[in-house]
Amino acid sequence: MGSCSQDACSKITASSSLPELVNSSQYPGYTGCQPSCGGLMCGCLLPLPSCSFYRIAQVPRDDVVYEIAQCMEWKPLVNIRVRVSLYNKHTYKTLSLKPYVTHKIGNIAFTVISLSKPVSSLLTRKFAIANPVTLVIPEDYRIPVQCATHKEASEHFAKCKNTMICECDAEVPPARCNCPKEFIEYITNDISNVLPVSTPFIKLTSENGVVTALSRREEITILVESNIVQDSAEYVVQQRCQITIGNIEGCYSCQEGATVNISCRAEVPTWTIIQCEDDVLSVECGPETITSAVVLDFNNAVVNQTCYSQCSGQSDALSLHGILAYLPHTEDKDILDSHQHAWIGTGSWFSEARLPDLQPLLLIAASHWKATIAVFGTIAVITIITYAFGPSLILGVIRLVFSLIPLLLRIAMWLLSIAVSIMRQIIPPLGHTVARSVGTTTTSN
Repeated sequence: MGSCSQDACSKITASSSLPELVNSSQYPGYTGCQPSCGGLMCGCLLPLPSCSFYRIAQVPRDDVVYEIAQCMEWKPLVNIRVRVSLYNKHTYKTLSLKPYVTHKIGNIAFTVISLSKPVSSLLTRKFAIANPVTLVIPEDYRIPVQCATHKEASEHFAKCKNTMICECDAEVPPARCNCPKEFIEYITNDISNVLPVSTPFIKLTSENGVVTALSRREEITILVESNIVQDSAEYVVQQRCQITIGNIEGCYSCQEGATVNISCRAEVPTWTIIQCEDDVLSVECGPETITSAVVLDFNNAVVNQTCYSQCSGQSDALSLHGILAYLPHTEDKDILDSHQHAWIGTGSWFSEARLPDLQPLLLIAASHWKATIAVFGTIAVITIITYAFGPSLILGVIRLVFSLIPLLLRIAMWLLSIAVSIMRQIIPPLGHTVARSVGTTTTSN
């Protein structure tokens, strides 16, 4: 009988510890009970109440403990590279500036007086940190087990809080439960959740448990103060530069974005601005050609834009073109939402479908319009003939096959008779051959 008694299921709580489930009590979870069939009608000898006990237990697969963190505020830091030229001497410095905090190099002071912070949905996500692995937790993900401290997670795991709710049917043993896919392995299987994560606008990295967001597209204003030279004049040199833009490669409407290599060569080290239809790019130039990899974001497969750069005091037109790939992405969703008492579907097969951009296919069809017309014309003719004469053609083929079967049988019989007659002429009768052999043997004796 065990723990089962009259109204036993009504007395069971989520934290109940039962002798029948002692092995699973060492893990976070909850206990459940469901009355089941009892008595002679259900195969039981005694007319006693029957209970089905079950427990949802969070059994760890490894010893890794993840710290869940969410950055409510990011500390901005501006990294700049400065070249100071004084008395024909060049000094290079790399500085990390905090906003509104003055940093001095000798008699020169640098102050960031304004800064636009990056905007990205990744910055508002939660992170699962376990050095050296850091994961980005999806927005709709619910952490199945929560522990107060690292020590509690590693040494007293049973005291941690379980947040996963499953739908179980225990009327007929064994219990069958449907649980949502809320576990770390579900996150790590998607490479887009594992740091480092790069997008056209931001890059997330992690080192020693510290998450860093890098962005090169923010606007800053730096105040430079110096008391070395009080009176000075601005001398502007319009440099000659050679800029080459390669073919753009990558994907569209994706997190990774598209990459284009831009090469620039100038007489002295400098930076130049390239203005495209949707983006403004800064490219480094030098006496030796410097190639910069720029990541951009597009929503269409075909990219054909005209960009302009300021070199030698004039605007030069550059072409940015390429065909981007389509990356199909299907979101893994539970058919049933276990967070609700009434389980309802959470996926819509039609609303989640995403078709690729057909513009590259249309361009190919337009460039080979004769072949396109021929293919579609042939398909149309075959379709019309099949629709109009399909049944008649099928019946005609069937009649032809049945009419050919007797003819083929007669031809086969005729060939078989010819073969038999030829064999009779070549091979003598079997009885005559035996008589000669016997006679010859008798004469010899």
